[in-house]
Amino acid sequence: MEKKKSLFAYSTQEIVLLAVLGVIFGVINVFLGALPQWGGALGGPLLSAALGGFVQISQVLGGYIVRRPGAATITMLINVATQFLAGNPAGIILFPFGLAQGLGAEIVFALGRYKKFNWWMMCFAGGMANIASQLMFVIMFGWDAKMGIFLASLPIAFVAGAIESGLIAFGLGKALDKTGLIASVRRLSA
Repeated sequence: MEKKKSLFAYSTQEIVLLAVLGVIFGVINVFLGALPQWGGALGGPLLSAALGGFVQISQVLGGYIVRRPGAATITMLINVATQFLAGNPAGIILFPFGLAQGLGAEIVFALGRYKKFNWWMMCFAGGMANIASQLMFVIMFGWDAKMGIFLASLPIAFVAGAIESGLIAFGLGKALDKTGLIASVRRLSA
């Protein structure tokens, strides 16, 4: 009788795949991370929230492919470590933001018990990752005088994250599924 492995037991292939995703998107996010910064400079917190979803793709895609607790968070932490090492001007502040963004997606995947990965669940994960980023801004920098703007940014951040990361990650995941490249990595647990 075959012993069922723990949901938390990662294979070497899964760890390598999460690392590769984190590094690839970390390099990409060094450049994409400028979008919400430019949005903030040009249009304030609302435009920043509208452009923030583009930096949430890696953790949503990592969760989609590996489908284990922690996959989204691990992917994003590798992503921000790569950004830090590649010279992202945000520097060390990337780490708490990356943790929050990874956990934002992770909570959604946990609600689906790591078994539901349709387009709307992916959009929900992307939206929550972007909202987690907005919440981290408040925790790190405070927005006491402009709480109304912060509250207005939350639905914008959710929709932007849903579209800019959820749908993109879903499309990339489906494309990878069709190639068969991740079939050997993906665990089929009932």
